[in-house]
Amino acid sequence: MNGNDEAGRISRLCAALARITGTLDPPAGLREVVDGARALTDTRYAAITTEDESGVPQEFVTSGVSREEKLRLTSCRPVGPAQPPRKRMTIQGRAADERRKRQRRLSRLEAAS
Repeated sequence: MNGNDEAGRISRLCAALARITGTLDPPAGLREVVDGARALTDTRYAAITTEDESGVPQEFVTSGVSREEKLRLTSCRPVGPAQPPRKRMTIQGRAADERRKRQRRLSRLEAAS
């Protein structure tokens, strides 16, 4: 990727962020996210699904997909969460997890020497 491509990509990313943050309408914001992701990654289509607090899918926003394709995709979407909702890790939990990983790596290095 040359410098012009990178500069254009950054410019498009900034424009997409401005459009997303400029809207107070959540569905319009999701549409901007999906459209922007599709444009920035130069893909044929993109999609995003929102979930409620229990992990049940709520909204399914697509870009680059025909109405018929979207109907086919939503008809095979699970009604509820495929797995139990993931536990959302707090910043403290992540820090503790990183400390445990570092300790395991140090223990392996010490054992190897």
